[in-house]
Amino acid sequence: AGFIETSLDGALIRTPEGNYIGGFNHNDLLLPDNITQGFAPDFSVGVYFNQERYFAGVALHHAAFSNASIPSPAGKTRLIFTQNLSFMGGYDFTAGSKLKIMPNALIKTDLKQVQTDIALNFTIIEKVLTGASLRGFSGKTIDALAIFFGVRIKGFQAVYSYDANLSYLSKFNSGSHEISLQYSYPLKKKEVKGYFYHNPRFN
Repeated sequence: AGFIETSLDGALIRTPEGNYIGGFNHNDLLLPDNITQGFAPDFSVGVYFNQERYFAGVALHHAAFSNASIPSPAGKTRLIFTQNLSFMGGYDFTAGSKLKIMPNALIKTDLKQVQTDIALNFTIIEKVLTGASLRGFSGKTIDALAIFFGVRIKGFQAVYSYDANLSYLSKFNSGSHEISLQYSYPLKKKEVKGYFYHNPRFN
């Protein structure tokens, strides 16, 4: 459960019917003329299975049909976040005493379109993380190539990744950067200590 914050800068939009000579008019009451923001509650649900060698999971995003309202000349414009399904899985192969290789995949769909992420992760001496992933599976769906590098020290993990766009959108962006931090706190099992009472009658 959480919240979605979204914004729209209407001053950067140009419509075919708009008039932008000597003034600013989209001729569209649903579009704002400046920066507007909206918030919406969001709920997702999923199931995740994990063992030492493999993992698998399925999730439903925007389970409650989340929508955010932003101010516009018409009053309010609703932005609807459609439901989508995600399937993921991977298997860890040991290649020697210091290297692990995990191929994995993420499949996302709104039951109309399908998007895939195929990745290959490497773990070196249990401390260094690196790998790459490709988004898309055919000439028309290839979208981006991501590479990442990280370190794992005890329960702390830090990863940096760079996402390079491979589609026609590469003309409009130079990629994106992401830094993720994670700390895993181990849960210790409570040990019940036994107490012995020595009775000389039953030795």
